[in-house]
Amino acid sequence: MTEDRRGAIDSQDGAPRTTRGGERARVERTKASALWTAVAAGLLSLVVILIFVAQNSGKVRIHFLMMDGAMPLGVALLVSALLGALLMLAIGTVRILQLRRMAKRPELMERRRRRR
Repeated sequence: MTEDRRGAIDSQDGAPRTTRGGERARVERTKASALWTAVAAGLLSLVVILIFVAQNSGKVRIHFLMMDGAMPLGVALLVSALLGALLMLAIGTVRILQLRRMAKRPELMERRRRRR
């Protein structure tokens, strides 16, 4: 048997780790465990997206502005969702930069308040 810094006992017989008082020891979360959880969630999401694209593989005609073409339905929906996400990311980034600039220069914020 070995004992760690919290006093939890690690038994060699496969029994669950317990503290000296008899209750189960609490396992602390680490950055590595959070990373593995995120990787697992990302892989699961990727599998779901791949299944969606594979099931929606019928060709559709796309007309956008002066462009014309055909592509699988799943790919077209995926591309449109990604373009929408990029648009929202750009709008959010501009707003965050605007707020940071205002926070660094309080006199600009004061001038804006006086105009209203």
